[in-house]
This record gives sequence, C-alpha cells and structure tokens, in this order.
Amino acid sequence: MHSKLTGELAVCGLNAVTAAALNHPQSINRLFLREEMLPLFKDLCRELAQRKRPYKICDDEELLKICKYQHHQGVVAMMTESFVEPLTRADLELWAGEAKIGLVLHSVGNDMNIGAIVRAAAFFGAHFIVLSEPGENDTRLTTAAYRVAEGGMEHVPYVQ
Repeated sequence: MHSKLTGELAVCGLNAVTAAALNHPQSINRLFLREEMLPLFKDLCRELAQRKRPYKICDDEELLKICKYQHHQGVVAMMTESFVEPLTRADLELWAGEAKIGLVLHSVGNDMNIGAIVRAAAFFGAHFIVLSEPGENDTRLTTAAYRVAEGGMEHVPYVQ
C-alpha cells in the first residue's frame, strides 16, 4: 500500500523487511510487528528509537489494516518510497563496457509477477533491472511486489 499522505510504502513480509533493515534501515520510518517477531527486529527497533521513530506491537487484524495485504507474515515496515532514477546513456555504456547482465521489463503490470521476476533476478545475480516508464500498464513497485521479491528489491538496482 502506498500512502499518498505520508509518501510511504508499506513493505511487508519477513524477508523483505529483513533485507530492508539490513541494507538501508534509515529508509524505514515506522515498524509494526507481532510480538513474536520482536527478537528478530530488536536491532531495527533500537535504531528506530534512536531516531525517535515509532514501532508498535500489533495483532494480525491491525497489521492487515496498515498494509492492506493479508500475507504480511507478522511484520510491516513503512518506508520512504524510493525514487526510481531514469535510465541514462551513461548507465548503458557502463553496463555494456563491464558486460553486465540485466533485465528490461516492459509493460509488466502485475505486481506479483514483478516481485517474482526481481526475486529470480537477484538469485541469478542480475546487475540491473530497467522498468518501463509510467503509463497505463506500468511496472509498479508496490507492497505486493516487495513481499513476493522477498528481499530481492534490495539486491538488484533498478532504473526507469
């Protein structure tokens, strides 16, 4: 779920939130989790407290209201939505010069497909993903895409 009011994206799922917490905890503004998840996220909770950012123990019903997604796996991080940089000629020249392997996604409109593609790309060591430009069937980085990617969004850089 994207919050237009706060400009945040709800990232849910154990692997997705764990990867975000390890790679860029500063982008996590708030954390909501079931009590049994607290030991797994104690370092993140400590870091949030130092930044005077909230975290809250919730039940499944409240987590569902927060992320609007039933497969939250007991943890939801409200993150600053990242700006997707535009593809540049310099990117293409760098990737070609270094023989980088990547994917170009055009009009992949299903969020879960995007997440699965990103997860596979991360597993197989892709160096980049190019997303189609915003449009009617645009590639969207949503709550569902992050959860299905299971942390892959943190390992493969993407441009649009």
